[in-house]
Amino acid sequence: QGTELGVTAAVRAKALADRWNDAAAQVWAAVHDYRTRRYEEALAALSAPPFQDLARAKAVMAMAAFRLGREDQARRLLAEAMTLHAGRTRELAFAGAAVGPLADPGEAADDLILIREAHRLVADRPLPP
Repeated sequence: QGTELGVTAAVRAKALADRWNDAAAQVWAAVHDYRTRRYEEALAALSAPPFQDLARAKAVMAMAAFRLGREDQARRLLAEAMTLHAGRTRELAFAGAAVGPLADPGEAADDLILIREAHRLVADRPLPP
């Protein structure tokens, strides 16, 4: 259980033990919590300051809040995730080649995948193209 995205209990334990101490690992640990129906734990883990500006964290929080019946909170978090993602996309688009690579394209894809999933759940319809 909880291996749908390749995130196993061992990866989660490693991330939470700070042996793999980065924001991405912590977010994927919270995704594991969400996938295994530990919604409160997912919300608590991503409520910390390092995650306030991460679109993917807000998307996971939106889904967890929705599953807990907190629909207003879920809609607010989804809107924040979409705003953060759009802002980051604008920053990258206007930075130009002179600045060099600013982000891993895989990270932007991960953000969008989680935002789309959250939008389908919270708004009860797919994210428009």
